[in-house]
Amino acid sequence: MEHYYYGFQISKHGYVFTIVSYLIGVFIFATIVGQVGNVITNRNANRLEFERLLDGAKTYMRHHKRNG
Repeated sequence: MEHYYYGFQISKHGYVFTIVSYLIGVFIFATIVGQVGNVITNRNANRLEFERLLDGAKTYMRHHKRNG
């Protein structure tokens, strides 16, 4: 079964190649987006841990009447 696209003949192999190429592209894009999401999540977790430690230090300083 042959189809024409802008005057060019396209075979079944051309359709299969195009579909596989699109699927690979979508997979790569999803992987990149997922990795960016992981980086943001880890960054937020590190920030929350730092703020928890900082709050503990402030509580210690208040308890021992230190300025800061």
